[in-house]
Amino acid sequence: MYRDYDRFEIEDFAFDESFQRWVNDVHADHADFWNNYLAEHPHQLDKILAARDLVLRLKESENPEIHTQLSETIWANVKSHADLAEKKRIMRRAWLSAAAAALLAVAAFAYFVGAPGKSRPAGPSSGLEVTSAGMDMIDFVADKGKADSVVLADGSTVVVEKNSRITYSARFGGRERVVHLNGEATFDVVKNPERPFLIFANKAVVKVLGTRFRVKAYDRSEKVVVAVRSGKVSVFEKKDFERNRSDPQLPGLILTANQQAEFSTEFEKFSKMLVPDPVLMTGVNRSEFEFDRTPLPEVFETLEKAYGVEIIYDRSLFAHRLLKVSLEDESLTEKLDIICKTMGLSYQIIDARIVIEKR
Repeated sequence: MYRDYDRFEIEDFAFDESFQRWVNDVHADHADFWNNYLAEHPHQLDKILAARDLVLRLKESENPEIHTQLSETIWANVKSHADLAEKKRIMRRAWLSAAAAALLAVAAFAYFVGAPGKSRPAGPSSGLEVTSAGMDMIDFVADKGKADSVVLADGSTVVVEKNSRITYSARFGGRERVVHLNGEATFDVVKNPERPFLIFANKAVVKVLGTRFRVKAYDRSEKVVVAVRSGKVSVFEKKDFERNRSDPQLPGLILTANQQAEFSTEFEKFSKMLVPDPVLMTGVNRSEFEFDRTPLPEVFETLEKAYGVEIIYDRSLFAHRLLKVSLEDESLTEKLDIICKTMGLSYQIIDARIVIEKR
């Protein structure tokens, strides 16, 4: 039964006979195979759910006369490359492709946005649960006009912003803990080095072992934003991650506390920066910002440890300069503004690092 399903797109799943039998709940052996496949390949969830909707919709509209003209056009493009023995199979696939072309967008939209007049069984809190064909998945939507929270099977918590959606396994039975996000959510992930936590968000993938961070990724948005509050995450372009996920040199970004990445879905490019309002690391006492004739290198080291940022400067230029000021209540940028104004310096934030120079 096994095929290279990792390369399948939505239409490929929908045209697969085993997949169709699973969706239609015909044989238990097909259900066992596909449930195991989904547990081992959770990154395929979005395609599988969209393909499921497509199969069901194709079943509801089985009149080939509706698609005759499209079928003939598709057949004209492929028949010159097909031998006679395959003609019957290809014609059948051609008709299905024509039907899929008409229904694929509807099926995907129906799953990710919710088709008008179509309901799913109620799940926990304001979430919506998908249980058809043994698919033990939860579709959680914050649809009450405000943010809502959910606790996942591993104990991780997610605050889902209003009009946002996450889809995840009710049990996290595979080697990875996978969540699909459309919208905006804050994650507080339980550490488990043996089972990485993955978030598929628009055209980006976030991989983490345990941390707190925020992801903003609406399906139709031109930008995906990942902001880390604590810990460390890796961020990848989705197509690179799916194509090279076993490659130890997978291209991507590593983000630590108070850093964020923005991914342009139009130009398919990452940029790295500090979050707009960096917060203090856990355990930092505000009294540490009481400087009394403190050498500037020590001041910068205090800021680095307190906010988890990197400050770049020429130590030899500032080694004998002293600072006397209280900065207990100011934000990081306000602290930098006061220090630079007092000492005749300037700063820039480049690639999430702070560069200090003489004015």
